[in-house]
Order: sequence, then structure tokens, then C-alpha cells
Amino acid sequence: MTAIEVQPDKDPKTRPERSVTTGGTILRLLGLVVFTAFSLFFIYLLLSDGYWPLALLIGVITILINYIFLSPNAYPMRWMSPGLAFMLLISVYPIAYTIYISFTNYGTGHLLPKAQVIDILESRNYLPEASGTLNYTVFRNDTTGEYALWLVGPEGNTFFATVGDEFTAEEIGAGALDEDSVPTSIPGWTRLKKAETVRNITAISANSFGLEETAVQVTGRLGQAARLEQRFVYDPEQDAIIDKRDNIIYFADMTTGFFTAKDGSKLNPGFQVTVGLKNYQRFLTDPTFRGPLLLIFAWTVVFALLSVLFSFALGLMIAVVFGRNMPGQRIIKSLLIIPFAVPQVITLLVWRGMMNPLQGVIPRMLQEIFNMPVGWPP
Repeated sequence: MTAIEVQPDKDPKTRPERSVTTGGTILRLLGLVVFTAFSLFFIYLLLSDGYWPLALLIGVITILINYIFLSPNAYPMRWMSPGLAFMLLISVYPIAYTIYISFTNYGTGHLLPKAQVIDILESRNYLPEASGTLNYTVFRNDTTGEYALWLVGPEGNTFFATVGDEFTAEEIGAGALDEDSVPTSIPGWTRLKKAETVRNITAISANSFGLEETAVQVTGRLGQAARLEQRFVYDPEQDAIIDKRDNIIYFADMTTGFFTAKDGSKLNPGFQVTVGLKNYQRFLTDPTFRGPLLLIFAWTVVFALLSVLFSFALGLMIAVVFGRNMPGQRIIKSLLIIPFAVPQVITLLVWRGMMNPLQGVIPRMLQEIFNMPVGWPP
């Protein structure tokens, strides 16, 4: 019988160290630089919109990722870091944010942070009484996609207004005018029909046409433009919104989440504020909440139990009665896949919304980075 020699483990100090190439180090550092740059920009956008909890979490994740990939002691965590980051974003953050929301007035009329509400109010314009209106027709540049207005005044005078340039009606090579005093064609520009104007009215309304001192904007009435003025202006010293049209000051009320005037009138929408335990007190003392909640909780438990029970019973019955010779196996298997495919379809719809060139978060971020609109179709 031959004896088996067992070699003792080598001294850990004498084991060869893991080799790290210069190229790999450079790629890792470049990846960290790009990741950190996008994270900081995303944090800036979140803070400017008032979403400080998510901005704080993104900042923590960015610091942890940099530490894990820069520290040799944290090398084993590199393979776990993507999963940990997504776990924090998808699982931990929603739970923590839901708990935080329960201490605020979040609900109908108070869906947005204060910074976003101020931006919405400041974007509202009004038509001064002394300002007249002009009829407009929209043209779109064939090269850049920018919009321009062909304006017709009350006396029949015409102007061609582009963004940031002086009004002009000369040297644009306009073709013959139709019965509405609008050229049928302009070289390098495409005249939009009313249906196309309606589809693109959001993008058109975001522009001011002409120089700053004489610029006009499209009004709420299709086909009419005028020199509009900003109605609401935020004063940070007073923490108030000033109504320039009606000369009213609306002060921020941090207990109700509204900008409120001295006469009690409020501006909509409101903003989120913390209300302490008010929601829990209302929940425990208001019978209109307690009654439905008990029914909802009971139905949730019963539905979960019955769903599992009926699914198990139906599957067991099919297995016992038909077995492997059951007809229509492919159809039944196809039907069983449908519940698993539905979340994927919803995911596609979510991504479609995120990629929307007008309102999607991804095109808006790219536009902020590269200072140019995204050109892919909606």
C-alpha cells in the first residue's frame, strides 16, 4: 500500500501576487472618471429639481464605487458592486422614500418639490392689455430643424421671425403669397400644416422669436402670437411669488405647501412639505380611513392565499387528469408564458417614455450635456 504524501500549503507571503497591467489600470481609471462625471451631472440635475434624497443616494453610490475600484483591500467587492448599487436603487431606496413620503403632504396638488413648482409658475406668461396679436404660420428649417414664424399684422404687414434674430421680410426669397398673406414656400424652410403645428406646439411654445426686446411667443390660441410677459417671478429674499399682472404677492407657506396671498388665495400647484405625524394621526383617528383599510388588508391576504391555492389545485388537476398525453400542451404552455411576458411589455413602454425626444428624461439629459435637441423620432 503506497503512502500518499500531503504537501503543506505554501506560506501566503511567498504566493505570487496578482499581476495588474498598466493598460487595465488606465481603463479602470478612465471608466471611473466617466462614471463619476455622469453621476455628478445627474446629481446636479436632481438637486436643481429638488430631488435631494435620490441625489444623496446617487452620491453615496458614486463614493462607494470609487472606493471599491481604487482600494486594493476592496477588490473582492468589485464583482458585487453593480448588484449592490442596483439593490440600493431599486429595493432599498423605494422603501426608504416611501417611509419619508408618509411624513409629507405628498398627494394631489402636492406632487412636486418646491424648486419645480417655482419653475412651473415662472414659465407662465400673460398677454398685456396694450399688446396686440399677430397671426402666425410655422416654418421649420430643413437643415437644423429650428422653427420660425411668418407673422401677419392687423394692417397686413408681414415679418419673418426666427429665434434670436431680428424680424425681417426681405432677402429670404419667399415665394408668392396666398390669400392669408403667407408665402407658399421659402427656400430652406418647410411650411407646417395646422395638424403638424398642433403636434409640435410644445416645442414651438418653448421658443421666443425675434430679438429679446421685441420677441414674440405663440399664445394659447392656435395661430396667434404676441409679445407675452412673464406673469410670476420668484423673490428668494421674501420666499414669495410676485404676480406681475395682478400685483399680488404669494408667500411660501411651509405648513400647507402652497404659495398663499394675504387674502388667503393660493397658487396651484402646491409643493411638498413635511407634516410630521399628521398623516398617521389622521389614519388612526379618522374612521373613513380605518374601515376601508381593514377591508383592503383582509382582501390582500385572502387574494394571496387563494391565488396560490387555486393555481396549485388547477395545476394538480391538469397533471392528474391529462398527464403527458394532455392535448393542446403547446397552447397551454404559451398561455402560461403570458403573465411572465407582461412585465417585459411594461418595461418597453417605460423605456419608450424615457426615450421620448420631447419629454423623456434621457433626451433632456443629452440636450443639457450637448446643448442641442435630440433628433430621433418620437
